[in-house]
Amino acid sequence: MRSAYAIECAAPDAVAEEWRVAHAADAAQAGASPFLSPSWMRAWLAATRAQPVLLRAAMAGRADALGWLCRAPDTGRRRVFALNECGDGVRDVPCIEHNGLVGWAGETGELHGLARHVLAARRMDGPLAGWDELRLGGVPRAWAGAFAAAGAWVSVRAEQPVFVADLASLRDRGDALATMGAETRRQIRRARALYARDGAVTIERVLAPAERDAALACLVVLHQARWTTAGQPGAFASPVFRDFVERLVAGGVPGGEVELLRVCAAGRTIAVLLNLVAGGAVANYVAGVSMETDNRLKPGLVAHAMAMELHMAEGRGSYDLLAGESRYKRSLASRKGDLVWLTVRPPGVPALLAAARGMLGRFKRAALTMRSLNQAGLAQGTGRRA
Repeated sequence: MRSAYAIECAAPDAVAEEWRVAHAADAAQAGASPFLSPSWMRAWLAATRAQPVLLRAAMAGRADALGWLCRAPDTGRRRVFALNECGDGVRDVPCIEHNGLVGWAGETGELHGLARHVLAARRMDGPLAGWDELRLGGVPRAWAGAFAAAGAWVSVRAEQPVFVADLASLRDRGDALATMGAETRRQIRRARALYARDGAVTIERVLAPAERDAALACLVVLHQARWTTAGQPGAFASPVFRDFVERLVAGGVPGGEVELLRVCAAGRTIAVLLNLVAGGAVANYVAGVSMETDNRLKPGLVAHAMAMELHMAEGRGSYDLLAGESRYKRSLASRKGDLVWLTVRPPGVPALLAAARGMLGRFKRAALTMRSLNQAGLAQGTGRRA
């Protein structure tokens, strides 16, 4: 049974109900992406002022699969499009993962038809006529193979491992820490005991609007303090990201697609977690964690462990720490595949030249980095001799 594809100029409000139905169908199959929820899409469209076109895959007997394609700005005469993103660094700070088409849970076999259609759309009248580049961010690796098999030039801009805790398995064992290493379990238990000396260690889901706003403000303060102390700007330094998160929380918490969890020790907030929820899946999107002077206190590990316990008790299937290599992710969860960030170009000489320019640019950047490292090494060597 093959899908029929179309690319339409459609207003987001006009397909909002279709999008909701498609996401609900994914959730029913335990394959819903929290990054494709109606709440995420509403917040993204509003915060970035995106003006996308609709990619539709219709298949008999089920809801249509949908996705948004945005033309990237400031690319001159080149026609560059991005899937469920804007295609520019300033507005793409929400950083979508588990990307794809909503309503397509478990339908990776349809990717080849989609790839062929997108390539054919370049030669037809319509919004994608003459497209030069397609950016696919945070998609499963199968997308690369499908577009390559269709004849496109595909390059991987980045790839990141994904770390997920299997809550169903942990629930069977009766312990959220069961699959963690012995040292991680010891650190979490010791930290909870130390926090408990001064009073109860609690976790609560924040729902009331006033409390929700206060919890979000606390998350921002904690998050920014930790990153600025490390010499980094922090996610909330971006006005687009701040606006996006505020809209995401306001629109997503009431319906349960977004949650704010506040973890307190003796009434003091030690962490706030902003999670995305879709069906049986929970994904930790952004966190604010206190900075403790006692390094035996592990507020981040404690908060995630308690969040896992909460969702285990509620019957959720997975707790996703999302993409990216990090020590705390390896400590808490297991690697479950990879996500890739792809650049797709149509076959032909222009694509070959673009790929060559990209390779040359990467070579130049690598050469500059090596030169800087060599110069730094010479300077350090001179200093030691002195």
